[in-house]
Amino acid sequence: MMNALTFMRRVLNSCDGRPVVVVDRGPWYPWTLKRLEIEYIHETFRNRNKVEGWFRELKDRTGDSTKT
Repeated sequence: MMNALTFMRRVLNSCDGRPVVVVDRGPWYPWTLKRLEIEYIHETFRNRNKVEGWFRELKDRTGDSTKT
């Protein structure tokens, strides 16, 4: 959880204003975002899955058989 906190602090340094973060089931997300007073939305699929879908497409095109 401390790694997530450190990471999010670094991300916030490059953001304009306060972003709304879309998270999945990772228990470290709510813990971290509440401490940083950042609004978040919990989604298991849909919007959050766009980035993961892009990585899946990249793996498929490059022939990487390791799945996340």
